[in-house]
Amino acid sequence: MMSVLQADVDALRREVAELRAELQAAGKAAIPSAAPSEQTGRQSLEGSPQDAVRHYMHRRLTDEAAKKGASSMGVFRIVGFHRDPEFNTSSASEPYWFDAASLPPEQTLVDLGAALNPIAVRAFYDFIRRFFEEEWWSAVPKMELSAALAVSESDLEDALRPAVASGMVQWGKRASGEEFYALSSDRFILLLAIVQPRGGQR
Repeated sequence: MMSVLQADVDALRREVAELRAELQAAGKAAIPSAAPSEQTGRQSLEGSPQDAVRHYMHRRLTDEAAKKGASSMGVFRIVGFHRDPEFNTSSASEPYWFDAASLPPEQTLVDLGAALNPIAVRAFYDFIRRFFEEEWWSAVPKMELSAALAVSESDLEDALRPAVASGMVQWGKRASGEEFYALSSDRFILLLAIVQPRGGQR
C-alpha cells in the first residue's frame, strides 16, 4: 500500500513540476500554437499563464482519454491570495471525468446546496470581507459572527452545520469555552468565480 501511495505522490509531484515549468516558460516566450484540431474555439495555445494551463490541460486530457475513452472533461482550479507582501494559493486540484460513472455522486451537489442556505452564504461573505479588511483567514467567535449577521447563535449553528460537515467551514472551541468558525475551503470562492458576471465587476 505504501509503495502505491508513494508512486501516486511522486506522479503528482512530477505533474506539478511540469506545470510550474510551463507557467514559467509562458512568462518568457509564447507556447507554439497548436494544430487546428488542438484549438478550443478561436483560442490558440499561445503564450500566457492561462495558455500554459490550457496547454497542460490539453495534454493531460488527451493522454488520459487515450487510456480511458474518446471523451474527457476536466477542471484545473487554484485560488490565489495576496496581502502585501505575502502571497499564497490554495492547493491546486485537477478533477477529470471520462464517463458519467466517474462524476461526483449527485448527493454531493445536494449537500452543497444545503450548505448554501441564506444565513450560511451571508457568513461566507462575512469571512471574505474580514480577509479584505482585517487579516488572513482568521477564526471568528461564534458570538461575534452571529451579531454581525443579526441572527441568534442557535440559528447560526443550524445554518452552518452542513458547511461544517462538508468541510467548507471549520468549527472549534477554545480552552476558554469560546466557540468559533473559520473558512476552511476555497470552494465558496470558486463558486463566486462561477457566478461573477463575465467582464469583471458586477
